[in-house]
Amino acid sequence: MEIISKILGMIVGFGIAYLIFKWNKKNKQSKIYYIIAGLFLVGALYMPFAKTVSPEQESAESSKVESSSIKDKSTSSKNNDSSISPTSSKEELKTVISMPMNKENYQNLENGLLEAAKVDDIHDHSATMQGKLNKFNAKANNILKKKISKKDLHKEKKFLTSSDYQKFKEYSNNLDDYLSALYDYAVKYQSNTPVINDDKTSQSTKDDYQKELDQFKSKFDNAKEKWSNSYDSIMNS
Repeated sequence: MEIISKILGMIVGFGIAYLIFKWNKKNKQSKIYYIIAGLFLVGALYMPFAKTVSPEQESAESSKVESSSIKDKSTSSKNNDSSISPTSSKEELKTVISMPMNKENYQNLENGLLEAAKVDDIHDHSATMQGKLNKFNAKANNILKKKISKKDLHKEKKFLTSSDYQKFKEYSNNLDDYLSALYDYAVKYQSNTPVINDDKTSQSTKDDYQKELDQFKSKFDNAKEKWSNSYDSIMNS
């Protein structure tokens, strides 16, 4: 099979070189085309000496590379764990999730946002209404800034064992979900509540708005509980 492939390669190479040479001679007589034809000719002449790799060999080499990569990653992880004290790792993990903001700080932010969400931009016609709305929007956007960045997540890797780093990544995801759900619920509360409380709103519309709001509230409650459990699990370990 290998010999047949080489013979076919030679025939194709010679054929292409001949066609290019013949066409160029009758038409443009360009040096560039002569060079291209020459390259095909050299390739055809080289074909008998070319080494081919069977599918079995290729598969074996690929498996070796993949196995080597896995071993390197495993060795790197073990070396990292061996250089980090489990005690110091746990303390670092507790510190990084509670500084500069602990659970109480997040609760205070949540309370402040939901209180600001009570602004009624439909019925409140006072001069301070726009200021209240701006305050709410600022608090809502600030909530999203409290997420743990990928940069901050990655820089803790050298201070944590692989097990504790996985816990930190899971905590980070839970915190992101909680803050995103809080933001969504607060925005929906601010937009839906004035409509629900409006006497001019039909009962069916009120029911639709309330159902939608309840769905956001349920998603928020679930995300908060998951984050809270994750926080407590690390702090109490």
